[in-house]
Amino acid sequence: RFLVAECGVLLASVTQLKTKRGARFVGLDAGMSTLLRPALYDAHHPVVNLSALERDEVATPPVCAHVVGPVCESADVFGRGMGIPASTQRGDVVAVCNAGAYGASMSSRYNMLRQAREVFV
Repeated sequence: RFLVAECGVLLASVTQLKTKRGARFVGLDAGMSTLLRPALYDAHHPVVNLSALERDEVATPPVCAHVVGPVCESADVFGRGMGIPASTQRGDVVAVCNAGAYGASMSSRYNMLRQAREVFV
């Protein structure tokens, strides 16, 4: 784990944006079946909007949002109150960082979702 934890990232797409009772939510197409550690251990994994980096929109102040997955479970959360670029939109590609250790080995087909593909570079 020491050698690979910070090496891997999980790439996901933004599928939905919503505000409910004053809280912002950024929904991803990856979730607890793809990376279980946040749900199981409350592990922190930084989330970076790569599309906003490409659009050079990272200088704008971030907004506070909950980054969540597609599974209908209250634990399917990558992070609560994360700083996300205000320009985040559907289709943006985000990187969930530090996912190298145990990411694939702990993934599952829970709720009939596909497992993430692994690519080694």
